Amino acid sequence: MWRLLFLLAGLVAVHSSAAAQPVLRFATRSDVRMFEPLIAAVYAELGYKVEYELLPAERGLLSADEGLLAGDIGRNVAGDGDILKPYPNLMLVSEPLFVSYDIAYALKGKKAIIAGIADLANYRVGIVRGSKEAEDFVKRYAINIVVLENREVLDQMLRSGRIDVAIGSSVVTPPDDMVVVNGRLRRLEAYHILNRKYASLALDVERVIKAMKADGRWAALLRRP
Repeated sequence: MWRLLFLLAGLVAVHSSAAAQPVLRFATRSDVRMFEPLIAAVYAELGYKVEYELLPAERGLLSADEGLLAGDIGRNVAGDGDILKPYPNLMLVSEPLFVSYDIAYALKGKKAIIAGIADLANYRVGIVRGSKEAEDFVKRYAINIVVLENREVLDQMLRSGRIDVAIGSSVVTPPDDMVVVNGRLRRLEAYHILNRKYASLALDVERVIKAMKADGRWAALLRRP
């Protein structure tokens, strides 16, 4: 009898502990879901449960800036990292989640020589709407770029000959009928983003990310698209 009571008491304690675990909600997007298991593991080590809300790129940052969410799962940052200038309540966790590159790709059989970003001026170039790094690319380099709704439309435009070159990410492989003409157009580092009211967590998150990279857990959990 006593053994059964102790067992029940233990189950109640475990349930109470799980129920009391604080929850943090982060914006996520279809193109960064590879980071979801990573972020969940980081916060689990710090005693938090993580939930995700799938939102368009702009809405995710706005929701985090307004404090409706604890932050954003991760964003690519190029150059001086001014992606957060319009969002005064947001901050980057300084240890990057992942390093990737903007790539240029074209339809197989179509000649496109892209040694560097300046060469894009010689072609009709397409890029996907909605990502801050894409908007930064257009603003920073003042290239005449066609901004399209999604990756599928981008690839259709290449196949139809309405654009010559597409800009994508090195973490996503182009379709079989296309070829990468520059695989390192621009280096990007993806960073986790927090609302500043959670700033006290930033150093701990950074510490755990570094530890997970060092012991191999990071690479094991990274879910490539």
